[in-house]
Amino acid sequence: MKRAINIIAAATFVLLTAFANPIKAQDNKKDMETLAKNYEDAYNKKDAKAIKEFYTKDAVRVNTDGATTNGSEAIEADAADFFANNNLTIKITVSDVTENDGTLTTTGTYEG
Repeated sequence: MKRAINIIAAATFVLLTAFANPIKAQDNKKDMETLAKNYEDAYNKKDAKAIKEFYTKDAVRVNTDGATTNGSEAIEADAADFFANNNLTIKITVSDVTENDGTLTTTGTYEG
């Protein structure tokens, strides 16, 4: 269960930080809903390679217990290990997206 929380926390982190650079899109909420849906689909298909693509090579994922995973390769390996040992599916819902100085903050819910 702890690993499930870590993976869900990572999904939330991705949603909150994926668009930290200025956004030029006209519909930020739609873009974030698409991102959330793509992550949810990859996760629910247990596709660790697709999960890796949501992270940069030098990504640092901080788990709920404070432990870190460094780099997209390690994040992929963690996801593959988790998927091999668990049968959790998730649902991510974006409820609001706000923009301030080019930074998006996304709020919503996830179920797992």
